Amino acid sequence: MILIDNKNLEILESNIWVIHDFIKKEESEIYLKVAKNANEEDWWKENGGWYKGKYLNVSNNYEIQKLSNIIIKRFASLFKDGHTYTYGNPSSIHRMTKGQEMFVHADFSEIDDQDSTIVLFNTAIYHNDVPGGEIYYPEIGIQYHPIQGDLVMHPGSTKYRHGVKQVLDETRYISTLWAANEKGMKIKTSGEYNG
Repeated sequence: MILIDNKNLEILESNIWVIHDFIKKEESEIYLKVAKNANEEDWWKENGGWYKGKYLNVSNNYEIQKLSNIIIKRFASLFKDGHTYTYGNPSSIHRMTKGQEMFVHADFSEIDDQDSTIVLFNTAIYHNDVPGGEIYYPEIGIQYHPIQGDLVMHPGSTKYRHGVKQVLDETRYISTLWAANEKGMKIKTSGEYNG
């Protein structure tokens, strides 16, 4: 993937990129309004473990779906390399409340876990500012404190395993978006991937 010139680009490492002001404040406000107005029982409860109560599927919300399509087009316009990619849909909201942190993990690493991955790049779109909640990459010694509007992008391989530091106050809200190539989608849909 070749990232086009972007005045809001900050390169944290050769494959960890931040696009500041990727999402407008009024766009984030739409996500925040839906998240804050959701009933507690709407937050994902199917599976125990860490994700319980932290995931809200909003794909049935017309306003979010319309906005998600705009965001996908904006994301796709960042790249110019002649390849065709499949993009995930940012029609979910993930929350972390005060005192919570996220374990270190890799996003969709491939079976043999080489440099190529099922998901070439995974991203987080930050809807609000909170004290704490920094994303960190222990294998490469990088930590970043995102702010509202940031899109943070990194590969899915284990070299880019990452976690989230403890949220010190308030509730942190993000949405995720990813890009995969044809090889990655074949692996993901073939049943060979068990990650």
